[in-house]
Amino acid sequence: MKIILVAILVALCGVVVFCDEGSNLGAKGTTTAQPRFSKNSCDKCACGMPGIPGTHGMPGTPGQPGSIGRDGPKGDKGNQGRRGPFGPVGPKGQTGLPGKPGEEGKPGFPGKTGPRGKPGFPGTPGLKGEIGLPGIDTTEIRNWRQCVWNRNDDTDTGKIQECIFMKKQQNTALRVIFQGNLQVYGANSCRRWYFKFNDHECSSPAPIEAVFRYNLERTFHIQTHRSIEGYCTIPKGVVRVGLWVGACAGSSPAGNANTGFQSVSRIIVEEVPPSQ
Repeated sequence: MKIILVAILVALCGVVVFCDEGSNLGAKGTTTAQPRFSKNSCDKCACGMPGIPGTHGMPGTPGQPGSIGRDGPKGDKGNQGRRGPFGPVGPKGQTGLPGKPGEEGKPGFPGKTGPRGKPGFPGTPGLKGEIGLPGIDTTEIRNWRQCVWNRNDDTDTGKIQECIFMKKQQNTALRVIFQGNLQVYGANSCRRWYFKFNDHECSSPAPIEAVFRYNLERTFHIQTHRSIEGYCTIPKGVVRVGLWVGACAGSSPAGNANTGFQSVSRIIVEEVPPSQ
């Protein structure tokens, strides 16, 4: 309000008084008022009392919108918002390119045996083999003998029984078998029974023998049926097949031997085809 009053007073004091000192006639008889400024014009005026402030004028019409201003500087990055809910499943995409082959895996466990396949086609015939050695007529070499006896023999070292045999073929072998009761008795005793052919043990391929040992402090009498069997390759002709008994090899103790306790003993000799 104070500012308005001051403005009114300044306006009143600044009024210019125009004085008419004469009229100038125009060429057509008209009189035109020419304002003239007097040096003493302000001396003839006096300022009045300030008037009452007028009412506010009507608001002017809104101006036209201004042009869009320039973009302001980029603001600071805001805080990360919360994770939204999962959207619906989209449509199936196109098949991607094949990936690189992976590393070779470890060998798996052996699988089960599959079903048997169908028989294959017959192969081509092989080359004809060489002519083999002449065969042996088995009806002619079926040659065997059995020698039996029934006695209780306490021989500890030496020949127990002998069986004479006629071997007919050169390229055959002899199969010999002993069946009977054998016994070793006495504390820590050992005995060996073996075959001899014409007073020599078999060397082709090896001796035919059996060793019985009892490593006990006390004496036991155990009578048991036993069998000794083997093959020996020897020339044809008369062969004396003998069963012998003796000490065990090395430092084994002697002990006592018994052959054929209250039972029948036998030696079986058979001529057989050669080995493969």
